[in-house]
Amino acid sequence: MKRFLRYGLACLISAAASIGPAMADVILTDSTFNLANYTTTAPFSSNATASLAVTQCPSCGVSGSALQTVATFNSSPSGTLVGETLINNAFSYNPQTLGAITSIDTSVAKNIFTTLTGTGFGNSFRLTIEQNGVFYQDAIAGLPFNGPNDATHPGYALISATGLLATNFISFDPATGATGSLNPNFAGTTLLFGLTQNTGTSGRQVR
Repeated sequence: MKRFLRYGLACLISAAASIGPAMADVILTDSTFNLANYTTTAPFSSNATASLAVTQCPSCGVSGSALQTVATFNSSPSGTLVGETLINNAFSYNPQTLGAITSIDTSVAKNIFTTLTGTGFGNSFRLTIEQNGVFYQDAIAGLPFNGPNDATHPGYALISATGLLATNFISFDPATGATGSLNPNFAGTTLLFGLTQNTGTSGRQVR
């Protein structure tokens, strides 16, 4: 039996670097989510029967287009995880020239559709940083939802966080989804921002 999770994302990432009273915060936004501006890693899957596809959706966003990812689970067992990382090439911040980042505020508008039956599906936004070829992420929890076609959680919902520090971000391998223990350096070399979408069958998670 084929099962799939489907959701659209309209990304609004605001990375605010508080670098002193003499300089303004840096705001990075993408309200229409043009996929051409992103570098994507190859999708990973922990089981050959599951897959994830990332596309540009021209009319399903908050203000037009949006990112759309479709995760498909056929006969995958519990514990299967699929995912992909996207880095915006223009979401760049160099602490060496702009000053060290003291904190980051971020938000994303996320809409989820699923054909799976269940209650209390997990839901999060994973703000992602790439620095010196290493990837870091912070999973920010959003409202849980029910399936299929949750009538109590329709349309886009905002997932946001403020005051994120370097220690909130943990290294991970986008080829496998495995997490590490390193943190980015907010006073170091250039940081690029994006997001990671993981979807799993364990615990009915959309992560």
